[in-house]
Amino acid sequence: MRFTGIVVGFSCVFMLGHYAVTRSVGPLIKLPPAVYGYGMILAVFGTVTPALLLSHGLKRVGAQKFAVISAIGPVATLFLAWAILGEQPNAGQSIGFVLTLGGGIAISLLKDKTPAG
Repeated sequence: MRFTGIVVGFSCVFMLGHYAVTRSVGPLIKLPPAVYGYGMILAVFGTVTPALLLSHGLKRVGAQKFAVISAIGPVATLFLAWAILGEQPNAGQSIGFVLTLGGGIAISLLKDKTPAG
């Protein structure tokens, strides 16, 4: 949990730093209070909570199983974009799909060949 907190904190600092370097900070300070509230809700439920849940899941199932399970995410996203949104995958997405699927399969096959220890 500590590691996840540190990573999310540094991510926030670097994101704000990037914004400060690439854009004017003035308009950001003058936003209505509701925008800050929505931003906090988005930060907690869209960033912090998923990061903590991923960290907890990694701790519970172990690194190898977690890697195989994590390989499903991009594949499912590509499939759902095709099935529900009607998007057509381009060459880059297809290559990414094959690499992700291949990586998940390779990890599961390597797991079976590693000596018990």
